[in-house]
Amino acid sequence: MITYKFICNEVHLIDSVKHHRRLGAKKYLRIAIKSFCILTMLALLAICLQSPYKWTTLVPVVAVILVFLGPQIDYWFYARRYKKSPEYGLTAEITFADDGVSFVTSKSNSTLAWSYFTQVRRMSDGFIVFYGPSNYAWWPDKAIAFGTVDDLCQLLASKTVDYKNA
Repeated sequence: MITYKFICNEVHLIDSVKHHRRLGAKKYLRIAIKSFCILTMLALLAICLQSPYKWTTLVPVVAVILVFLGPQIDYWFYARRYKKSPEYGLTAEITFADDGVSFVTSKSNSTLAWSYFTQVRRMSDGFIVFYGPSNYAWWPDKAIAFGTVDDLCQLLASKTVDYKNA
């Protein structure tokens, strides 16, 4: 039996979002869109520099800055919303067994069958576990309270249909 323990807070949430964004082909789409936006704003900046109204150069400069700060702004909004969640600040304990996965907090207790999980991706420092097309959970290696990472890798690989190293 393997057990995870972690606190449901903004650090765990943001870590979860960061790992999810690094996964899959969508990250390349985000890079392409951001590159296109930056190039477009730089072209607009060049045009604005030719204008007699130099204050117009602020528009593309601010837009480029927002492209770079976009993820941090997202994380700030995520953290702000998460602080209003009823699970915020709770200590979660996840226990992995042959019959399923048990989740326990001071406000809830549930057990899910392995068939509930549709995909598992092994990252360098944890697991992203999908249950449905857009719902996922981040289980970091550092939160293992009992058991080993290797034991969990073997269990997840044997119990889930789509287990892959990312």
